[in-house]
Amino acid sequence: VFVANNITLSLTDTFGTRLRNRQNRSWQDPVSAVTFAGMKLEFDAEAVRRFCQERGIARLELFGSALRDDFDSDSDVDLLASIRPGVKCGLFEWVDWQEGLARIFSRRVDLVSRRAVERSRNPYRKHPILSHTKPIYVEGQRLSPSGTQLSRTCQP
Repeated sequence: VFVANNITLSLTDTFGTRLRNRQNRSWQDPVSAVTFAGMKLEFDAEAVRRFCQERGIARLELFGSALRDDFDSDSDVDLLASIRPGVKCGLFEWVDWQEGLARIFSRRVDLVSRRAVERSRNPYRKHPILSHTKPIYVEGQRLSPSGTQLSRTCQP
């Protein structure tokens, strides 16, 4: 969809997600966006919560450029996932999760297992990732925009 006077664009990426209008950088569809303090990333926190609950992700954290000043419109989102014990996740499920999160964030996502990073013998990879994360979903907790716990929620 293109409207000449207001230059309203309605584009979709390869995942079918509506993209931002390049003129005013606003969302075409209403989004309950959360902007975390010190970051230039907006996303639908409720969609992330539902996604994680449905798939057995106990904790989802941001790391990498989304937490630094060099994050821009071309950057991907680096996410560290902790899976609930007993949840089966193979390669196909992992790729499906990565694509689902890319739809929520409307950009490429690099989904990494926290367990794999913790077990890594590469200190150049392990330390920088684990020492600079910001939780965006923690099972049973409601987080503030700064990533700190606001309250505990009841478990089903």
